[in-house]
Formats: sequence, C-alpha cells, structure tokens
Amino acid sequence: PPRSTLFPYTTLFRSRTLHNLMPNEPEVLGLLALLLFHESRAAARFDGWGRMIRLSDQDRSKWNETLALEATSLLDRAIAMRKPGPYQVQAAIAALHAQAPDWERTDWRQIRLLYGRLQTMSPSPVVLLNRAVATRYVTGPEAALSETDPLKADLDGYHLFHALRAGLLAALGRDDEAKEASERALALAANPAERELLTRGLALLSSGETTPRTPRLRARWRNRPSYRAREPPYGALRFSPSRRPGLDHDRAPPRRRD
Repeated sequence: PPRSTLFPYTTLFRSRTLHNLMPNEPEVLGLLALLLFHESRAAARFDGWGRMIRLSDQDRSKWNETLALEATSLLDRAIAMRKPGPYQVQAAIAALHAQAPDWERTDWRQIRLLYGRLQTMSPSPVVLLNRAVATRYVTGPEAALSETDPLKADLDGYHLFHALRAGLLAALGRDDEAKEASERALALAANPAERELLTRGLALLSSGETTPRTPRLRARWRNRPSYRAREPPYGALRFSPSRRPGLDHDRAPPRRRD
C-alpha cells in the first residue's frame, strides 16, 4: 500500500518515550491513546490494489485489537485524572469509532458533542467541519450543510471541505452542485491516494451508484464503556459509562453507614 510505515512508528515511539517521561500527564496519555487508535486501523486503510478506503467502508475485522485495547486502557487512565484536554477529547472520538459495530451505528450524537467540546478547547474551522459530519447522522444532511457552508471563507482551499459538501448535496438530491463540489475537491487534492478516492466518488456520483458497505468487526474489546461528553451547563468535559441493561445509572450510590 502507498503508506509510509516509518512515520507512524516514529511518532508512536516518540509518544511512548514522552509517556515514559511523564506517565501521569493526562494529555500525554490522551495523545498516545489517539495515535494507537489511528494505528489500529492501519491494515484496513488500503485495499489489495493500494487504493484508499474510507473509514465508513473499512473492513473492521482487520482492525488491530491489541492496539485498540492498549489505547482504551490509556484513555481510561487519562479520564480518571479529571483533567480534560484536546488530545483526550480526540482520543475519545476515536474510541467511539472503534466501539461502533459499523458506520451507521456509530454514536454520532456523542461524537458531535465531543467535537463541540473540542471547539471550545482548541477552536478551528476543521473541528467545525468534522462536527458537521456528525450532524449529518444526528439531524440530517440539510442541517449539516447549513453548518458547512459558513466555513467556506476559511476552508475554500481545503479539499475535504468540498468533498463533504459534495456528499451532503448528493444526499439532498442536488446532483449538479454535488458534481461541481466533487470536481473542486479533486482539483485541490494533492495526495495521489486521495485523488484516486475522489475520482471513484465522482464516477459513482455521475453513474448514480452507491458504494457497498463492508463486513462488521466482531471483537470482544468492543464491550467497553462508552466515552460521553455531557451537554451544558457542565463546564468541563466529563465522561460516563454507557447505559447497560440491568444497571440503574440515574440512582445515586448508597451512602456509607459508619
């Protein structure tokens, strides 16, 4: 595959070294967890012909369970320290993707909330663009497009901005505008693998076809707590386990009796 193995391993090595030097720093734990979550999906990012595969279409059975488990453990430790930061939030988003059995059943509402918290910690139009992706699956493509279009002034030269617009416009049946946005994204993309992926998407858009979904990953490590960001008025980012049958999460714990 057209993927350099040197960069991710070098980055992981440096992050592990930093973790060894600062083992109790939550943002260092969050950074290492984030890198491990990303690396756990490496084997599924390209097909046998070296073509890039979107996260939504990846064969999740190829994801590395060992790396995902290590990332989850590190993130759990960071969260327990109650000092949230941008790397922890990004790692929590990656964890929610990792826990999902498929793209459609991803916890998009929580991901959208987490991107909202990330925007307050580290404001960026790219963060808002990512939040718009989640909005599509929470509210719908029209609401997502209304969040995306105001970002044009900042992201008009960013190919993924136009790629997202193309997908949203196509979902709304605005095919001519979607094709124009796809062509703009293709013109801006410099990476050969991304250009090939965008070319495939443009061809499918022109033919009216859709891409097939790939098999779901079945892994024991998916049965883990879910990382959730509560909505305001909570000032700090907080995480709590997902609801499970037979557990009453709304009931206060019993007080100790001396």
